[in-house]
Amino acid sequence: MRLPVRMNIENRIFYPFLLIFLLFTALFGSVLYYNSYRALLGQQTAVADLTLETITGEIREYGESAGREGILNACRRRGDVSLVIRDEAEVLLLGPESGALESPWELSSRQDNPFGWKLSYVIDRSDFYDSLIDAQKYLLLATVALLVVTVQASVFVAANISEPIRRFSAVCAEVSREPQRAGQVELLGYYIHRGDEIGELSQAFGRMLSDLRRHTDEILRVKQLNESIVENLPIGVAAFDAAGEQLCINSKAKALLEPGVWHSEAGEALSALLTSWLASGRLLVDPIRIQDAAGRSVDLEVGLWRLTDAGGFEWGALCTLDDVTYKKMMEEKYSESEKLAYTGQLAADLAHEIRNPLAGIRASIQVIARRLSGEGDRALCSSIVGEVDRINLLIENLLNLARQRVSHKTSFPAARLFDEISLLYTKVAENSRIVLSFAAEEGLALYADEAEIKQVLINLINNSFKAIGSGGSVRVAAGRRENGLALTVSDDGAGMTTEEIRSLLSERGRQTPGGRGRGLMIVSRLLAQNGGSFSIESEAGRGTVITILFERELPDEV
Repeated sequence: MRLPVRMNIENRIFYPFLLIFLLFTALFGSVLYYNSYRALLGQQTAVADLTLETITGEIREYGESAGREGILNACRRRGDVSLVIRDEAEVLLLGPESGALESPWELSSRQDNPFGWKLSYVIDRSDFYDSLIDAQKYLLLATVALLVVTVQASVFVAANISEPIRRFSAVCAEVSREPQRAGQVELLGYYIHRGDEIGELSQAFGRMLSDLRRHTDEILRVKQLNESIVENLPIGVAAFDAAGEQLCINSKAKALLEPGVWHSEAGEALSALLTSWLASGRLLVDPIRIQDAAGRSVDLEVGLWRLTDAGGFEWGALCTLDDVTYKKMMEEKYSESEKLAYTGQLAADLAHEIRNPLAGIRASIQVIARRLSGEGDRALCSSIVGEVDRINLLIENLLNLARQRVSHKTSFPAARLFDEISLLYTKVAENSRIVLSFAAEEGLALYADEAEIKQVLINLINNSFKAIGSGGSVRVAAGRRENGLALTVSDDGAGMTTEEIRSLLSERGRQTPGGRGRGLMIVSRLLAQNGGSFSIESEAGRGTVITILFERELPDEV
């Protein structure tokens, strides 16, 4: 049963203690009072019995000689106001008249005397209790004193237990309001130095607050670190819950998703597109071109990833917005560079094929001119030779454009080269969901033109990325071989048939459906300039491995 009035912890301790002490005090006082009552009553009864016994004896011994009047006179001389004598007719012979006592109490009576009188010993009940109270006044004082001590003890016990608990409650309330102040709260004053359970509890609670403060600081530090990382990412990031409500967003994503600023080429706002993508419930990694009100275009790569917990429950989505405008521009420039290189090679091949017949034509015209006698014919032949020389000059200019620069070979660590390429392609690989890994034996060094070998690896990695498309792995490794050093570029892309490999190696300038032709042409030329060669191992649907072999020209250690 609940009390109608809310009681605090102090009253919950005080009232039970007080009730127990009051019951004990009442019981103790009642026992003492009852014992005093029985003792006084026994004393009075003993006096009554002795008095009546004495008078009865006197009547028996002196009754015949003294007579009735003599016995009555003797009893009067005793002066005992409690003695009452009545004759056989119940006539009062000695004692107080009826009504003289406020509440008469007959303690003892007997009628075994020769006169047949009824002897009684009667006292006033109120006088008896007055005497009892007078005899027990010190006991009453002691009981009252015990009651006062009981109340004081109850208050002390309640305060001694409730005050620490009240302080604990206040500290807990303060910490719950401001968890960050857990380590700054002054805990329970002197209670923490007590040697009892309250002291142990205070010490344990103090350690708990210190741990809470430390853990709170760590959580805040990690939270600030995560927020700083997300805010400073080079891409826009926004997280949403299962209902599509935004949970967090960094400044780059906020700027892109601001309503009315960026829209697709079809005029639909980027924020509206993202809402529709979230509602579709599908994973998304798509490029999109957006524009602002001024007509400035930006190429974005939009990624939409589902967020799940350890049990596989989908609780939200993560959206990434990556500005790939510069990347696309560089890819276009690189494609142009490949085209220019292919054009240069084609020009060199054409120049080689054209110069031989031109040399024959020039020699033939000169022979014919020596045999002609007419000035006009000779002038015509001279003009033809001049035109052939002019064509040769044009071809020489084309050859100068097609000629490669002189390679500058140096010694450099393979690991450093891999680190540089990793910086270029890590982000590209992530966007295409390709796992790109590099591994080089410790201390391995190459002796070649570092820029040209870097171009070789870039071409091969680009070919692997094109063969994979999206989702796969590319591994670049460097290691020692018995006959030199080997670089390998392997992927799990579409692969090639034996016929495609044979065609690719026999006609380096021919481009395959995967786009490998021009890239391998450049690879072959650059490797030739640096004393290297390459081989291809591939199987349709099983990936491709390209191995580049260099003859060792330096010791293992750089």
